[in-house]
Amino acid sequence: MYMFKVLLMSLLAAMFINKYKVVWSNLDAYRRFMIIKLKNSISYDRFIGGVTITFFPINFVILPFIIPITLLRSKRASDFLLKMQYVFMILGYCSIAMILVIPAAPCLYLKMLTNSVFIMLTNRR
Repeated sequence: MYMFKVLLMSLLAAMFINKYKVVWSNLDAYRRFMIIKLKNSISYDRFIGGVTITFFPINFVILPFIIPITLLRSKRASDFLLKMQYVFMILGYCSIAMILVIPAAPCLYLKMLTNSVFIMLTNRR
């Protein structure tokens, strides 16, 4: 009975220590997210935020819109510019995916054939 109590108490202590470790790591991640959120919210201007958050390859496409956005200082125009950047970014990612599918399709077909041959050879039924 004494050994059972010692083992049970050590198990309970280990559970508390593990829970404390998980909570502490979550707090650390939460602190980092809050620092990033504060940094982004301080540096973000709602009137010209679409100009300040341009992505590298897309900013060449959006370049003609920067001067009117900064002159208008409109929240709606800035939001529109930011959404247009996301549209160009998504179109770029889709085109890259379409290009990468072409060499991947024969590889996947070859993998499927080798798997079917392996299953046919190893199946004992």
